[in-house]
Amino acid sequence: MVNKTDAGAQRGTFCRDDALAGASVVMVSYHTGAVLWAAVEAVLSPDQEGMAELILVDNGNSPAVAAELARRAEREPRLVLVTGHGNVGFARACN
Repeated sequence: MVNKTDAGAQRGTFCRDDALAGASVVMVSYHTGAVLWAAVEAVLSPDQEGMAELILVDNGNSPAVAAELARRAEREPRLVLVTGHGNVGFARACN
């Protein structure tokens, strides 16, 4: 993680060193729009190569968003897409 002395130099970096290497991020998406794509890109950016995976739960997005998520999951091996459950609520989707 980023300490106070180098926070400015590390701004925008999610995982600065090996502290989170191999970590998984769980993200729940329900009609989140453009924010979803920004979040996915941030977690899967080249700066985050140590991240094991992004588990993205499609919690009832539109068909267009679901299709784009599927396309991205095909291209990005670190993106694990969980679909087919509809909107089950945030807490249940996280589990």
